[in-house]
Amino acid sequence: MSATDVPMWQAMLSAGLQLGTAVLLVVLVARLFHARFILSGQTFSMRRYFEALAGRV
Repeated sequence: MSATDVPMWQAMLSAGLQLGTAVLLVVLVARLFHARFILSGQTFSMRRYFEALAGRV
C-alpha cells in the first residue's frame, strides 16, 4: 500500500513506539484518576495533588 518498500525494522519500531505510548498513557491516566479519588472531598491544593500522584498521601 505504500509507494516504496518500508524496512521491517521501521515497521516494528513504529508498532513498538505506539504500544509503549499507549501503555504509558493508560498508566498516567490511571494515576490521575486514583489521585483524584484519594483527594475527593478535600479542598484542592497543587502540592497535595502532586503528592497523591507520587503516592505519598
